[in-house]
Amino acid sequence: MLLLAQFVGLNASAWKERSALEAKRGAVRNVLTQTFPAVQLVVDAPVQMSREVAALQQATGGVTASDFEPMLGALSASLPRGRVPTTIDFSAGQLRLRGLGLQPSELTNVTAALSSRGYSARSEGDLLLVQAEATR
Repeated sequence: MLLLAQFVGLNASAWKERSALEAKRGAVRNVLTQTFPAVQLVVDAPVQMSREVAALQQATGGVTASDFEPMLGALSASLPRGRVPTTIDFSAGQLRLRGLGLQPSELTNVTAALSSRGYSARSEGDLLLVQAEATR
């Protein structure tokens, strides 16, 4: 009998949590459709809202963390003195730099400094790849 009571209580608790989660999802969908009326179908509200905000920023000339200028600024503040890349390439929100000649300890410091500014960095041989972290 005690086991049955615990089972019923657990199901009731799960139902309550599921209802609360669905209410929160509904609220997020409502915020998206009220803020951006052009969005007719909501599939993944946070992703769609992020896209709409990015499009709005681009249309108004605003910059985001994944744009070239803020990324280059964060990188310049993170690199050791005297380290200048020989090649810089930027496309699709990713900055690729060659010729920095970073030692492993310097790479660790640069990666940590960029991470604190909202960017991820990884090295592939002589290439340093930098991009904005997905969520901050």
